[in-house]
Amino acid sequence: RRGGGPRGRAWAASLALALAGTAQAAGLVLALHRVDDPAPFTYSPTAPQLATIVASLRDLGYRLVTVSDLIAGMAAAEGPAPRLAAVTFDDGDASVVRSALPLLRDLGAPATVFVLTDRLDRPGSLTRADLRLLADEGWEIGSHGAGHVYLPDLTPASARRDLAAAAAELDASVGPAPRCFAYPFGGHDARVRALAAELHACAVTTAPGIVGPASDPLTLARPGISFLDAGGVAWRAERGIDPLSLTVAVALTASVWPGATEAGPATPPPGWQPAAWRELGHGGYEQVWADGALAERLDVRDGAWSLHGWRARALGPEAGSGLALGIARSLGDVTVAAAWVAGEGWGGGGAVDLAARGEAWAWWTPGGGWRAGGSFLLADGVRFAAAWRGLDDRVTAELRAALPLLPDEGRPVALAVGVDRALYARVTGRIGHHEVGVALDAHGRASASLRLRW
Repeated sequence: RRGGGPRGRAWAASLALALAGTAQAAGLVLALHRVDDPAPFTYSPTAPQLATIVASLRDLGYRLVTVSDLIAGMAAAEGPAPRLAAVTFDDGDASVVRSALPLLRDLGAPATVFVLTDRLDRPGSLTRADLRLLADEGWEIGSHGAGHVYLPDLTPASARRDLAAAAAELDASVGPAPRCFAYPFGGHDARVRALAAELHACAVTTAPGIVGPASDPLTLARPGISFLDAGGVAWRAERGIDPLSLTVAVALTASVWPGATEAGPATPPPGWQPAAWRELGHGGYEQVWADGALAERLDVRDGAWSLHGWRARALGPEAGSGLALGIARSLGDVTVAAAWVAGEGWGGGGAVDLAARGEAWAWWTPGGGWRAGGSFLLADGVRFAAAWRGLDDRVTAELRAALPLLPDEGRPVALAVGVDRALYARVTGRIGHHEVGVALDAHGRASASLRLRW
């Protein structure tokens, strides 16, 4: 039968729960990089568009403040959450002083800039004198790290060193030490959040949504602003709608694409597990196209809880399909989980932290038996992962390394070699926090993947 049946409707409902904003408007934190340098993927409106954004926010009753003042205002609210909005700029581009500061000064709107300290005083970047000027104008100076690194790829020592160096530089250059942090590329997981908490009281992501009194101050939602959609940003932002939300919504309609069928039970791949709380930011969605089938994975984290789903459909009438669901609860270094797999029944398992460099996990169902595996960060940008599925004694293993390309963009290209019934090689490219990949195995079989993270 077609994939748009009950399973498809349940999958779409889970998306709505995962990405929808709350009905009551509260705080908005909006992400930009620069002004008057339009680029569709870098959140860079023109000055008139930025003025339109500020005007539209005020028309909806929002007051413009810094990120720290927004958090304080939410915490002090005794009744309905106040309508507060914070405009933020990542990286420390020189256009912040050249274009954004005069405009926002005339509009009486402070902002927050998250600075990459290794770029200070470089051509095209803010100077230390610029930071002092912004602080004197009532702007908040936050940290974006020292280098533009992708923190989930770094060992704990390297990540801590980057964050500490940036905090020390900003303390010395403009003082006091920065209260808030912006995760480079929006990349964070449990380990990175813990490191950020050692130096900062708040941190912002690139996730869609709004900020309320109960929001985790270390994972504040912060939808991006592009020059393509400046006119509607206030309307969509207060509803938790982001271009990412729309992309995932379109992807999940795959259940009703021509040729997608649900012809019989299949089981999750060895590497899927229902206790994957530690690796998540706010959540993620993945598609893998391989062997004439489409497999999807959806993960959502809220505080110490996470939900996990896996679904596979054939793209023809012969192959099977499958569905698996999991719910997990973090207890610190240990995560416990319950799972249900179509054709296998209810089961459970858990995961344990491995020295803040990875985790080991195992889980079981009556019809599928045991699965086990783990991943470990061997060095900066180098990770090993392996898994075993007892149902068919299938073993997978992969060694992945980020290539020394584009270091100022967090080394976004990676090469992996592994085994999954055959030797294979995979190349992946990260765009912001998201990832695309292609793989080819020893038998000439190709696969492709798309992974969205927020």
